[in-house]
Amino acid sequence: MGAFALAIALGNEVSKWIKDSVARPRPDLEHLVPVSSYSFPSGHAMVEMILYFFTVYFIIRDLKSKTAKSITAAIFIIFILLLGASRIILQVHFPTDVIGGYALGYAWVYLWILLYNYSKK
Repeated sequence: MGAFALAIALGNEVSKWIKDSVARPRPDLEHLVPVSSYSFPSGHAMVEMILYFFTVYFIIRDLKSKTAKSITAAIFIIFILLLGASRIILQVHFPTDVIGGYALGYAWVYLWILLYNYSKK
């Protein structure tokens, strides 16, 4: 659980650091929710990718049935896509912000899964 918590907490901080480094402004639209940070990458997309991907990794590795693994993965993919879509619908991110958040989140959690598996050996 330590790797899980660290991956999420540090991933959130990395997201903030990247936002401040890139300093891309938000869409010039009326935001449907209050926002105060920069746009790229979507912190929500990045952190939820880390959270859900790591969670599904732990769940799927213990499942025996291929069908159960597929259903579980599909449910988590739907959650991930819906959250990303919500950021665009709320007009607080460009689609590229969400895609960037997904990509960075995936890379981050992949690194942490490698570290987790290495530490278990």
